[in-house]
Order: sequence, then structure tokens, then C-alpha cells
Amino acid sequence: MLTICIPVYNYNICKLADDLSRQALESKTEIEILVIDDGSDQQYNNQWPSGSEIGIIRLEKNVGRARVRNLFHQYARFENLLFLDCDSEIIDARFLKKYFRSIHQGDPVVCGGRVYSNTNPGRNKMLHWKYGMKKESKPAEIRNIHSERSFMTNNFLIRKNIFQKIVFNETLEGYGHEDTLFGFQLHKAGIPIRHIDNPVLHASLATNQEFLQKTRSAINNLIIILSIVNNDPEFVQGVPLLCTFFSLKKSGFYKSFYFLSKPLISITSFLLRNGFVSIWLFDLFKISLFVSLYTNDKR
Repeated sequence: MLTICIPVYNYNICKLADDLSRQALESKTEIEILVIDDGSDQQYNNQWPSGSEIGIIRLEKNVGRARVRNLFHQYARFENLLFLDCDSEIIDARFLKKYFRSIHQGDPVVCGGRVYSNTNPGRNKMLHWKYGMKKESKPAEIRNIHSERSFMTNNFLIRKNIFQKIVFNETLEGYGHEDTLFGFQLHKAGIPIRHIDNPVLHASLATNQEFLQKTRSAINNLIIILSIVNNDPEFVQGVPLLCTFFSLKKSGFYKSFYFLSKPLISITSFLLRNGFVSIWLFDLFKISLFVSLYTNDKR
């Protein structure tokens, strides 16, 4: 009835697999847990969960976030696929039961959500933590207002027949915004996305430096996506960074901002990297970086 799909890269998923296996046994429903290791380093080879109900496929080379997810429909036995990021932590004993309810209701795509620990992680991981708490940890009531814009890959259920038609764009090899494009494609295809309050805990925080590097990758992907969707106004409207960028581009201040972008990137990244974190400062870093990368890309 349900295949739980866990793409893994350099992470120990034993606890996650154990928690899911326990709930699967209690549910008395046919379930398989399918893991695809995306070319993890050698040190992770012995950190695999045990159990006959867990299938593990190892890739020799890292193929990226989009492509590894697309591989699951080739191996999954069941018609409902539940995708979970490997650094997820199950925090609700009814986690699988809530998804079974959605399956019985006939929902084609369901997103459970993501939350972060209330414990301050310290200055070195402050950026990821503050961003996650402010931008990603939202109740289903809020996420359902614009359901496609709130789509995230970390914790979602999808019917296999839909996923065979609408897949992640493998042009996006690095981190970031593959979920933004996927949610938009579902919306354009008329496939409803329902959000429920069934979050997992994001158990692994990036350092400030790592999160800034991921942000750069995500912005590069966003520039690629703009070409893919041909600057579709509906897509632009759903991404706050793009709304800001195109408003700025129409203004007479754009060229001046471009020349200011490099020093702004340097200043904001220095502050953020060293734990002086605020969301507005991070937004300034992102728009400065986007303007710089986009303008240089078009030259």
C-alpha cells in the first residue's frame, strides 16, 4: 500500500528507519521502506538499518537531489510514495496513520510539513535555525493558502502514477528550489496539493557557512528555473525573492544596486557567517547575490 522513499547522502538513518518500521508494524498495513544511497562516503557504508522490510540501493556516484528522487518510482512496489529526507526525525506516534487517512481520502499529493527544535543551536548554526523557524515551520492552515508555493520535498506523499508523469527536473543538479519548480508543475497540471499538520523534525542544521553555500546553489538553480518556465509571471509571483528582483529591475535603481551588490554580498555574508543573524540581513544577502549572478549570467 505504501512505499516510504528515503534518499540518503552521508547520513545515518538507523533511528529514522527504526521509528518508521515500528509504526509500520503497528499499522498492520503493507509497507516497504526503500532507501537509495546517493554515493555516500565510505565511512557511511556500515551505518545502515537492518530489517527484511528495508530495501537499500547504493549508487556508486552522487547523482543529485532531483535525479535520485526520480529513481524511486522505478523500484517502488506500491502505488503511494511517501518521501522523507534522511535527516528527518519522527515526532508523532500517529505519523503514518495520518498519511493513511489521506490515502483513504484519495488525496493525490499531501505535504506534512517541517519543524525545528526550540533549543537555540548556538551562533555557528544560527542562520539555518532562524530561517527554518521563520520561513519553513508553518501550520497547514497557512501552507494551504497557496499550496503549491509551500510544497517541500522533505515530507510529502504522492501517488506513483502522478510521479511517473511529473518528475523533478534533473537540470537542477545542486541544492535548492527543485521543490519550488515541482510544486509549480503540479499546480500547472491541475493536481491539487493538500497540506496537513504532520511534520517531521529537521534534525540536522547546517553551519552558517554551509547554509550560505547552499543558498548560493539555490539561487543558481532559481536562475536556471526562470529560463525553464520562461519567466512565467505566476511562477515569479510565488517566489518573494523573484518579486523583489523584478520590481528592482523595473526601477531606475537597478544598475546602481548591481554595482553595490558585490560589497553588499561581502558585508552581509561576513555578518551572517559570524552569527550576526536576522532575516532582513539574509534577505539583503540573497537579493544582492541574485542580482550579481543573474546580471553576470546574462552578459
